[in-house]
Amino acid sequence: MPIVTALRNDKLAEGHWAQIKNLIKKEFDINQEDFLLKSLIDLDIIQFQEEITSISTKATQEANLRDQIEAIKSQWMKINFVVEFEDKCDSYVLKELDDIYVALDESLANINMILGSRFVAPLRVEAEQQKHYIMTLSDMIDQWVICQKNWRYLENIFKANDIKQALAQTTQQFMTVDKFFK
Repeated sequence: MPIVTALRNDKLAEGHWAQIKNLIKKEFDINQEDFLLKSLIDLDIIQFQEEITSISTKATQEANLRDQIEAIKSQWMKINFVVEFEDKCDSYVLKELDDIYVALDESLANINMILGSRFVAPLRVEAEQQKHYIMTLSDMIDQWVICQKNWRYLENIFKANDIKQALAQTTQQFMTVDKFFK
């Protein structure tokens, strides 16, 4: 019986059980030892087979989306940002960005797919928060890379002797900041 399978779904949470009880307008506890197939028949639950199967399917889909959100979170807990010392600029630089950008793209695609699901309603806030984290991380990495690139450019400019003489005060300011961060 499909209704028995639907009611045995381990993905059914309290909210789903409340929907089922509200649908049949009767209280029951499926975990009781004396709750048998006869109990279902006595509740005349068969007339609600389609709706209960739909609730069970919804519970499964919501659980799958929750697992996908957790997989995205777990992925980012494992990613290491590689920062290596670079002699030519005498400072630490963010490296191996290709893997990070691939992870960002995959995470963003996955979270957008989750947000596009018709079953996302109870998870929407969490999914949108995760998307916000991914977007913030992406912006942060972009700014970090831009800063590194610009700093290297400025370092080369202020190392030139003619610039040191022509812009002595500005060179001193740059060297003070450069020394502070190194």
